[in-house]
Amino acid sequence: MRVIIGRTFFYKKDSKIYERGKNYPVDKEMGNWIARKQLGTIIPEVVQKKGKRHLKDLKGPPKDKMINGTNVKTK
Repeated sequence: MRVIIGRTFFYKKDSKIYERGKNYPVDKEMGNWIARKQLGTIIPEVVQKKGKRHLKDLKGPPKDKMINGTNVKTK
């Protein structure tokens, strides 16, 4: 799991400085702690068939496909 840091902070337990704007590989517990304290966001990793990992693109919310344009009646 990787996280993008939104605010620079010092983590006393590991004596490590996490800088704003950089992404770091962390374990699940640390990633959830960073997200819970609103210090950064989690980037999910996707494993492809060959075992290669790449980061999932961060995009906006998906489009609402519940209503087709042909099914909408207008007056």
